[in-house]
Amino acid sequence: MRRCCEIDLILAGLRNLVATSRLVALLGPLAVLLVPVSDASSRTREKIPVQTFFGNPARTAYRISPDGKTLSFLQEWHSHLNIFVEPIAGGKKTRLTSESTMDILQIPHAEAQFDAGRRVTSLAERDVPPDYFWKGNHYIVFRKDNHGNEQFHFYRVDVTKSDANAEAEDLTPFPNVRSALVDDLEGVSDTDILIALNRRDPHIFDVCRVNVVDADPNKIDMVVKNTLGAIAWMVDHDGRVRVAITREGTQTTLCTRLNETCEFKPVCTTDFTDSIVPQCYTADNKLLYAISNINRDKAALVLIDPETGKEVGAPLYEHPEFDLDRLEFSKTRNIATHAEYFDWKLQRRFFDKRTEKIFDVLDRRFPNSVVRFTGHDLAEEKFIVATSQDRAPGARYLFDSRTNDLRKLADVVPALKQGQLSPMKAIQYPNDGVMIHGYLTLPLKRGHRRLPAVIYPHSGPWARDSWGYNPDVQFLANRGYAVLQMNFRGSLGYGKDFWKAGFKQWGGKMQCDITAGVKWLLNSGLIDPARIAIYGESYGGYAALNGITFTPNLYAAGADRAGITNLLNFLETLPAYWGSLLPELYAKIGDPRTDGPLLAAQSPLLHVDQIKAPLLISHGAGDVRVNCLQSEELVAALQKRGLNPEYLPFDGEGHDFENEAKVAFHEKLDAFLEEYLKPQHP
Repeated sequence: MRRCCEIDLILAGLRNLVATSRLVALLGPLAVLLVPVSDASSRTREKIPVQTFFGNPARTAYRISPDGKTLSFLQEWHSHLNIFVEPIAGGKKTRLTSESTMDILQIPHAEAQFDAGRRVTSLAERDVPPDYFWKGNHYIVFRKDNHGNEQFHFYRVDVTKSDANAEAEDLTPFPNVRSALVDDLEGVSDTDILIALNRRDPHIFDVCRVNVVDADPNKIDMVVKNTLGAIAWMVDHDGRVRVAITREGTQTTLCTRLNETCEFKPVCTTDFTDSIVPQCYTADNKLLYAISNINRDKAALVLIDPETGKEVGAPLYEHPEFDLDRLEFSKTRNIATHAEYFDWKLQRRFFDKRTEKIFDVLDRRFPNSVVRFTGHDLAEEKFIVATSQDRAPGARYLFDSRTNDLRKLADVVPALKQGQLSPMKAIQYPNDGVMIHGYLTLPLKRGHRRLPAVIYPHSGPWARDSWGYNPDVQFLANRGYAVLQMNFRGSLGYGKDFWKAGFKQWGGKMQCDITAGVKWLLNSGLIDPARIAIYGESYGGYAALNGITFTPNLYAAGADRAGITNLLNFLETLPAYWGSLLPELYAKIGDPRTDGPLLAAQSPLLHVDQIKAPLLISHGAGDVRVNCLQSEELVAALQKRGLNPEYLPFDGEGHDFENEAKVAFHEKLDAFLEEYLKPQHP
């Protein structure tokens, strides 16, 4: 499916209305106690090593070459994930039949025996990200930065070369640039990709054509000079750039053109709270599929006339309670296959009987799992199937849609067994007239009473928690803690009004929803009121700091990684390419020029005199989203008061930690919570 270029967090700002959610099990506090945990609840709880949760997976991010003959995957080499390849031919198979549910459930999957594969990259300082892709049958393209600085370059590797230690070639070897994928031109070009590049102006991304085979940076061709100030682009099914999305202040404009010889023209301008997110063109390249919340609270799938920006006919699908998330489109068959949304886990609304039948077979084969396709060949006959559950990071399979053959490729983390981990239960509680949905995960043990608890608010904050495997949650539950997650106001997926209810409420209603969750949990009788900690990352780190600052009697300890401490200067250090998003951020967080008192009142750094709980703080020195000064200034202010927070800085890391730092941080978190919450151990 061809979609808008994602200039990461900038485009995330555009997509903030199309994530969705629903929780199926709406349990009261006491109802949680009545839900069977499974036979594993009677077993002795094993303390699983931190490395098992947060080290590199055994194998992950499988892809298939366009000709369907070669598998690629990420596997550890010198402590970092690198790309390996192996032929698909060979290996054991089992056939799935759709004749009956019982037949499907009774057929065991085949364990394929593979060698170590052949390594084709040699990164020893940074992981290859999982969003790499094949270009033709000889090249793999990936994007990486240095030490978390988010100045991403594109690299290519020739998989036909036998020397694994050869350097991957930088396709964009320009200083101080950032690049993002516009389209891989799958099925359109065997050699070229389209990228967005801010080489000409650090604030603006032009669309450029890169020849992966030639790999000559001097021959990069500028396809569209970004005179519009566009922050996202989309191509039609012939690879022509025909959609641009611009931002001016808090106004977003959808611009289109008939072909590459025409100028872009604005066809629809909205405030950022009203959203049209193009997904792809229809098969004939005449209309646009889009997810839109214009004139409605919940984002729906609609058809847009690109000449007028108006909706054509009634919505193709809309849910009465939740936003749609995305549309999937088969390039080979030129058909929209399904839309995705979330209730308590991923759900689909099918438009294609063939796709529906495939997922029906797989869903019955893997009950109580989330099943996704994460890769396929050009013919869309062979697929990578990813399965996951709340109690397992899952496995990867090779599926042949022509024969229903299914072959297991790998368990993502073989050392983790489902019986060792804890079920994730959907819950809800009211606050201030609003129903807040979330999840409660209890440790495997008898007698869920007087447990220590960790409150774990999500990052974003314009994101959401959903059902599925979360290493932090399972790690904490394994250590004996009840873990509470909540989708506070401002979270995505519950419609426009719920999202807008979080505007300028950092530390306000959003935090009150978190506090209400703690009180709900206390009223359940499940937890010990003297042993509650709050922990989070990024916005979740801010929420943790806010919690121990403004509700100091509620928490026995707090832990923060890369959290914001001072809202008055937080936005001043963002990179230049965030510039077009600042007006929207001011509207959602607050403008220091006009909302100074509000932001000061919500900034933990300016109220350190109220902090009394023990505190663990960690930050990456290269973080460009939340400058590490945010943490350093808080640590200094607390030390000045005679308090000694534990501070764990990491050189060579950015906003998101990679494996060694991730493991080191969680080992420290483990010891910190052990000291102050004193969980019981078997």
